[in-house]
Amino acid sequence: MLTEIRSDNTFMNNYGTTNSQNLQILSNDIFEAPSFDLIIENYWKTTYQSIRSINILQNALKTSYDETNGNINFNNGSLPISEPVRKRISGEASFMRAYHYFNLVRLFGKTFLIDRVVTPEEALTLNRATVNDVYKFIIADLKHASTNCSASTFSGTPAVDKGRATAWAAKALLAKVYLTRGQKSEALTLLNDVITNSGYSLLTGTSGYANVFSANNEVNAELLFAIRYKIWWF
Repeated sequence: MLTEIRSDNTFMNNYGTTNSQNLQILSNDIFEAPSFDLIIENYWKTTYQSIRSINILQNALKTSYDETNGNINFNNGSLPISEPVRKRISGEASFMRAYHYFNLVRLFGKTFLIDRVVTPEEALTLNRATVNDVYKFIIADLKHASTNCSASTFSGTPAVDKGRATAWAAKALLAKVYLTRGQKSEALTLLNDVITNSGYSLLTGTSGYANVFSANNEVNAELLFAIRYKIWWF
């Protein structure tokens, strides 16, 4: 709704519509979205709800963002889980938080940068962060994810772990961030690492493209990261 609809890849087919939901889609298609557009409002709201959940998790894992140095740090404190599990979960959480902020900053520019749990009263005092500060945080999160997520190759990842954010997914997303920022050499280094060492690859052959999206081939070597769903039939 907020990206593909606004591109030249898609267009609204029913300009004479009177359906309220279709009118919202049309308003996004022609860049005339009103201030009360529910599509935009719901995306903004649910994204920040997810960021809040991630911040709660990162707080429980005793991590914090060092704005000065641009790092995600592990702080001292006992936890009821092992250190490797703590680091992996924190890395996965950082990947998702960076993904959310990368979408937000491209859609809205300056946005509210919330890297920790805040009270409702504190939230009322926050100002929007600069685009550069948001990208600095995204890069910190993705470097943290690259270091702490699983670095298992595609073939070496157990089936039960397929769908988790990995170091390779973090490096690929970080490369996309760098390309967005015009930092091509940094992106190239990461992408060559992914191509050479991750075990992920493009599906080839006459059915290669179709097989990427086949229901019978849901977890394949071309998918660096994807949310997995399970459908129950009754």
